[in-house]
Amino acid sequence: MGEYAIKAPTLARKLGVPRARVVRLLEGAACDGDMALRLARVFGTTPEFWLNLQMLRDLSLAQVERGAAIEAEATPLQSA
Repeated sequence: MGEYAIKAPTLARKLGVPRARVVRLLEGAACDGDMALRLARVFGTTPEFWLNLQMLRDLSLAQVERGAAIEAEATPLQSA
């Protein structure tokens, strides 16, 4: 896969969505199933690729923002 230099209005047209939806995505809005299907079609990938990227982003943010607190609050079912 190569690099793409594409502006939001052009991408919105290719995806078949309003420009505002592309801007929200670029600003960090979650990629849902519908958008994953559209992105896969436009970029020649799979929807799973885009949803996996979303899941990894969500997990990474949760680790940074709440990882230490969760480690302190939640306990394993069985301790060693």
